Amino acid sequence: MIKVVDQEKLVKELKFIEKALQAKMELDLFPQLAIGQRCRVMAGSLKGLEGVVISQNKRARVVLEVSILGRGAIMEIDADLLELCA
Repeated sequence: MIKVVDQEKLVKELKFIEKALQAKMELDLFPQLAIGQRCRVMAGSLKGLEGVVISQNKRARVVLEVSILGRGAIMEIDADLLELCA
């Protein structure tokens, strides 16, 4: 449960999103993982895998680092499968 102190502001902001949806705008969730943030795959066959986000849209590009070698590999994955590493 979320305590809403300013109900009028919440309603106003939700109406903005509703208007954009009615106009058939394509919306993505925000905030997304920022470029440079360390992330972890939450589900699927790659669950638990960690890397660093280098770009993001609906699919994120993530660098899988091998720091001791100063190298890594880049993969693309659905951004919805990623969470911020603590």
